[in-house]
Amino acid sequence: MRRLARRFAIGCAVGVVAVVGAAVVGSACLVRRTSAYIYDPGDEVPARAWAIVLGARVKPEGEPSDALRDRLETARGLFADGHVRQIFVSGDGHRGEDAAMEAWLVAAGVPPARIVRDPRGFRTRATMENAAAHGIREAVVCTQRFHLPRAVAWARHLDIDAIGYESPRLLYPVYRKDRLREAAARTMALVEMLLD
Repeated sequence: MRRLARRFAIGCAVGVVAVVGAAVVGSACLVRRTSAYIYDPGDEVPARAWAIVLGARVKPEGEPSDALRDRLETARGLFADGHVRQIFVSGDGHRGEDAAMEAWLVAAGVPPARIVRDPRGFRTRATMENAAAHGIREAVVCTQRFHLPRAVAWARHLDIDAIGYESPRLLYPVYRKDRLREAAARTMALVEMLLD
């Protein structure tokens, strides 16, 4: 009985190590594939027709979370500086993400006619599929550094000439669980792209 339990424990440990190893390797591969397309704050960003803002949590009162506000401020700045002409906001419509993004941008001075809402951006892949279906062929993706490799990879996989621009305006914690989740999401995205 002890021998069986020990073998089971060893098998579980090997399985965990294999899964974590695959996530690390997959994540690193996706980061390497997209690094040439990602711009840091302060870099001169090439002009594109569109900015794509990916959704994030909205506060109970309907205001964007700090992370979402950072993404929106980045897109607003690119629009104000003439680097983009339109802004595509994509998020979970059931949670009001797209509506909150549009309202914030309008209040910040972006004309409503320059904003397109996508209420079906339930995940990064869906946002990029919806952007491509809308006819977007070139864009600056506005999101946090940890999210950019996956977002840019999906856009480019779907034939959008995308670059990423980091949205770093505020300081807020990125927890270990967030990093692990993103490593797993990058690996899953890479697998999905290979199977497409």
